[in-house]
Formats: sequence, structure tokens, C-alpha cells
Amino acid sequence: MKAVSLMSCIFLACLASAAGASDENLPEAYPHVTISNGIVETTVFLPDSEKGFYRSTRFDWSGIPWQLTFRGHTYFTRRLPKRPHDPLLNESGMSLAGEFDIGAGGMPVPTRFAEANPGETFMKIGVGNLVKPDDGKPYRFNGDYRLADPGKWTWRHGQSWIEFTHVLRDEYGYGYIFTKRMELPSGRPELVVRHTLKNTGTRAISTLQYCHNFFFLDRDPVGKHYRMDLTFPARFLNDLSPTAEVEHGCLILKEDVVKPLFSVVEGFGDTPGHNRAVIRNTHTGAGVDIGGDFAPAVFNFFAETISFCPELFARIEATPGETRRWTRTYRFFEEEPKRQ
Repeated sequence: MKAVSLMSCIFLACLASAAGASDENLPEAYPHVTISNGIVETTVFLPDSEKGFYRSTRFDWSGIPWQLTFRGHTYFTRRLPKRPHDPLLNESGMSLAGEFDIGAGGMPVPTRFAEANPGETFMKIGVGNLVKPDDGKPYRFNGDYRLADPGKWTWRHGQSWIEFTHVLRDEYGYGYIFTKRMELPSGRPELVVRHTLKNTGTRAISTLQYCHNFFFLDRDPVGKHYRMDLTFPARFLNDLSPTAEVEHGCLILKEDVVKPLFSVVEGFGDTPGHNRAVIRNTHTGAGVDIGGDFAPAVFNFFAETISFCPELFARIEATPGETRRWTRTYRFFEEEPKRQ
């Protein structure tokens, strides 16, 4: 049952058309809720198969913030700013867009894609049951797949938290209840995101889940003011020079990012202590410390002009009837800006 509370600043008015809305008033075109603990405030879009901000087939529909603020600092911006927002476009996810399985680099593809015949469905957790096309191509995370069944989304919230639940089954023995709870703990500059996946089907679920972490600190273009500190001796497998250098396991940008950067990162161990990435903007002093309660299974790094993205993956295995839980934590901080 959907909860409605004036205290939590819910905005369900869709007074302007999405196509005509500017970035300034874009949230008013889509269902959303604003939560706050008095220190951190964030506006989060609601999953909705007809009116939602994101209704495509790549990212999990739940828990996508429009903006997050802390002590006057901002942390996100809309991707693809030169074109109107399109909820049906795969790449229109932003901020803390999560995803299960991405089908690249040897990582798992969505449940049942390989065994499905053309015209049958395969399951994408957090999205729905998608139709396999008759093109003979392997799964592509940015592919155009038809959504046959979005499942059932419900949500509830309070002043400083919001919780989403997604229920989905198919006719091939797969099913789950997925819950994502976003909390702003009292008195702390943090956002805690708790995930729960219960296997309600008759077949095992094996997947990877990550958050893209599209950070853009204080609307400052990603460049020489940005750095990322890690807790392990990181090895970036792709050559990021001359734009970036790795010094003692930390990534430091030496110039503005003009073309997208990407690298697989190695060197981490089987410990939650290595599931940490600290992003700093030394020009404005804004920062975020990203962590989690699980050992990273995969670590990718991506950057573009408006996004700086450490991507830490959780491996999720659930036999029928089993429930798996994992948590991601974001601690926001402010430092004295460095003089240039």
C-alpha cells in the first residue's frame, strides 16, 4: 500500500509535461519523495510503470535520487544534459542508479537469458520480465528490450527514510521479493542503503549487483580537482594516462576528463574493508566516503565530464527460499578547499 504523508514532503503532481520540463523543475514532472534528517536531504524518484522518471530496462527502477545536499554541497546532476529527459532511454539513469547483471566483461547476464528462446522472457531484477529478441546477439546492458511484465512495486516512507519493494515471478520457476531501504540516520551525514533479496521461486538465483555512483560534486566538471582514495593496492588494468595517474593505490586526475574513462580495477581482497572508495573535490571541499558490508566481487571505474563513478559489485547467491542482505553506506563530508 502506498503511504502518503505531508511531513515527508511527497510531491506527486505531474503538472508539466516531462518533455517540456527544464532541469530546474524536472522533478515536478515525475512522482518523487523528499527525505531529510536535518543534515542531509535528498529527493528520490518513485518507481512507476506509467509515470516514473526511469522506465527503461537497464537500471533498477527504485532509489534513484534527483539531488542530494549536505552543507550547501550538491552531489548529482542529470546525465545527457544536452537532450530532453527520456524515461524510456536506457542510459537516462542517474545518481545512485543500481543494476543487477550487466552482461559484459565476463560477468553474469540476466537470469534465464541464455536458455530463453526468442520471444520468451528473461528476468532482470529491479526491472521486470523482458522479451528475448530474435537477433541471435548476446545480452547487451544497453540493448533495447521489450518489457513484458514490470512486476509489482510498492513503497512506504517516513521523514528520513523510504523503502521500496518489488515482487516478480515468471513461468519458468524464477521469482523474488526485492527490498531497498534508504535511510538518513539521525545526527549523521550519511545515507545507508539496505538491500534484501528473497528467492521465492523454485530455481536458484545467481547475480551481481552494483551501484553506478554517478557523482558530480558541486556541479564542478570532473577533472584535476577530483581524486579517489582506496584501501587496497589498486591496479587499474586500463591505461588512463595522461588524464589520470595512480599513486600509492589512489587515482588522481591530472587534467579535465574530455573523453570517457573506464578501467577494471584489481588488487582488492576478500574483505569488506576493501569495499571502500573516497571521492574528493579539492576545489570545493566536498567529498563522499563510499563503503559496504560485503567484500567486493568486481570493481570497475568510470568517469566522464559530469560523472565520477567507482562501481563496487556484490555477488548474490540465493537458493529457493533463501534471503540475502547487503548494505551500501555513503558518508558525506566537507574539507577545507585547497588553494590553486
